Amino acid sequence: MEQVLGETVTFLYTVCYIPQMVKTYRIKTIDGISSRFLIIFYFQNRDRRSP
Repeated sequence: MEQVLGETVTFLYTVCYIPQMVKTYRIKTIDGISSRFLIIFYFQNRDRRSP
């Protein structure tokens, strides 16, 4: 069960970034990336590296 839940969360986490990636690709600049997006991304990755 934990494996399925982990894979589901990873998939959904990845999917949630698709709109931001598409927008960044279309406008060819990262000026549209919100600070909230960067903060969430930072803390999420920080949490993953914790032992």
